[in-house]
Amino acid sequence: MAEIKTQQFSEGVSVSAPSTLAKITNKLANYANDAAFVADVGVAADGHTYWNTTELAIRAYNGTVWEYYYGTSKLQVSCLDNQTDTDITGLLYDKANIQSVEMTIAAFRRDDGQDATEIFRLVLAKDSEADAWLAPFVSSDGVGSGVTFSVSAAGQLRYSSSNYAGANYTGELRISHIKQMKVTL
Repeated sequence: MAEIKTQQFSEGVSVSAPSTLAKITNKLANYANDAAFVADVGVAADGHTYWNTTELAIRAYNGTVWEYYYGTSKLQVSCLDNQTDTDITGLLYDKANIQSVEMTIAAFRRDDGQDATEIFRLVLAKDSEADAWLAPFVSSDGVGSGVTFSVSAAGQLRYSSSNYAGANYTGELRISHIKQMKVTL
């Protein structure tokens, strides 16, 4: 049997075997969508969160609408070929509640003749005086993927993509590190 020794410090504090720590777990409830959550719980309240098993994302209710919570999860969407101002589902920002949004987007595109990976750092900001979204500020690294971004007047983030003429096209956008700054007036 192991021997436990006690140490005595000059200040009179004794240290012996560590106490047993309780295991704490926090598990989000699983639901297919917002409607399924509300059907089970009754009424959504500010702060309610759940794991959306359809979209593989955390959803949070802000007291008015359901939003994606990206503290730990990522959003992955297809990047279709030769698109213009295509909505990115899940990235709609209400300018009445959100002042700015920052995120990282990785664009992966390839076909039989081309292969590109580009990492974007994107910032959306609201012009408070005009009550409108400004054109997104974008910086990028990597091989040019032919992807650009815009934001609609309603706050919907969109992408456009160039034409990859080869066969067997695949494309994906991976969005992460999303930080929202709420309006605090």
